[in-house]
Amino acid sequence: MATDQEKNTFNADYKLHELNQATASLRSKRSLGPDLNMAEFLKHLGLKALSTCLRLPHVTKCKTTLI
Repeated sequence: MATDQEKNTFNADYKLHELNQATASLRSKRSLGPDLNMAEFLKHLGLKALSTCLRLPHVTKCKTTLI
């Protein structure tokens, strides 16, 4: 059973540094993911583009999924 702190962590919106870390850690030269985006594309997005992504409703609501 998840604690209140764990529930709050998983329901919190992503922060820019979390998204930046996640995209930087993606492995290159792999096949497309379920979202049909290549890791290389995501890895080369700048902070402004990542910040824009954070304002998209489907990105902020999926903290329990893997990036």
